[in-house]
Amino acid sequence: MVYFVPRIKDRSAIISEARSSLTGRIVDSYTNIPTLKLFAHTDREDDYARESITDHTRKFHDQQRLITLMEIVVWTINGALIVATIGLALWLWSRGLITIGVIALTARLVIRINNMAGWVMFIVTSIFENIGIVQEGMETISRPHGLVDVPGARPLSVTKGEIRFEHVRFGYGLERGIVDDLSLTIHPGEKVGVVGRSGAGKSTLVNLLLRFYDLESGRILIDDQDISRVTQDSLRAKIGMVTQDTSLLHRSIMENILYVLGGGWTTALLRAFTAVPMHALCSGMMGFYIGQAKFASSKDQENRLQKRGLWIAVGIHGSYDFLLFIVPLHGLIPAFGVIPILIGNYIALRKKIKSARDEDKKLGRS
Repeated sequence: MVYFVPRIKDRSAIISEARSSLTGRIVDSYTNIPTLKLFAHTDREDDYARESITDHTRKFHDQQRLITLMEIVVWTINGALIVATIGLALWLWSRGLITIGVIALTARLVIRINNMAGWVMFIVTSIFENIGIVQEGMETISRPHGLVDVPGARPLSVTKGEIRFEHVRFGYGLERGIVDDLSLTIHPGEKVGVVGRSGAGKSTLVNLLLRFYDLESGRILIDDQDISRVTQDSLRAKIGMVTQDTSLLHRSIMENILYVLGGGWTTALLRAFTAVPMHALCSGMMGFYIGQAKFASSKDQENRLQKRGLWIAVGIHGSYDFLLFIVPLHGLIPAFGVIPILIGNYIALRKKIKSARDEDKKLGRS
């Protein structure tokens, strides 16, 4: 056991790695099957898969040979134990030292030990096979993260939108950098196009701005904030990017569409059904006071009415946006604040329009 079990664990790790490679090659071929058909490289793909299958089979056979050898050794030892025990019992019986009953009991016990030894061997072997598989997997998933937020990193605050590259160098670990001593300033509101041959570093610049990689030297600043000193989530949340590759998550179409919304699908649906009525009611409320201001008796009263309409509309619409997007509420909770504001605004506007009509009739302006 001391000789075989550790070696079985090592072989299990090796065959687990070979199995991962085989699965990866097959998945790669199937997920890109249209491209493979276009190039008509069927034989090449067969050889590519066959090479991995052959390697996996060879390593699997090496593991099974070791297990078979261990079983042969264990069963040989068990057989020798049975022969020696029963032989000794017969010799003692021939000398009159033990009875037939003792021989029967001894034979039963030694056969039981034999069966238990086989069961223990199977369990221990299975355990160490799984340990080898887990060990190979842990080497993949337990690697430390190389790109992490620095201690005390703050959220990015964008006020103007200036982007500045200062003596940036990056080359994916190569001595010759793809981006070498680049200094560039993009002022707020500027539209910049980066033109160059394939591999010149255009996509690399965008990836560095999004901090998908750490710089080898230099720094990148957004509104005088070093992106390596801010949180990655806040950095990427402030940058909008349209990729050249389209992709869909393995979810419903609605979930894919609403995935970009930080407030969740309930917030999106609530806004979809209430935004237009809220805009219309706020506009109507402001329009009511502006209309009243036209008939004001003085300039001061006109200014007061206009400001009142503006502040009421801003206050109502601000409360609406606050409940939907600013406070950390999820699910249907925002609806309990948004819908009463909508209904209350509608009732208030109806009353003001009615009172204005009654006043017009009294003054003979209708």
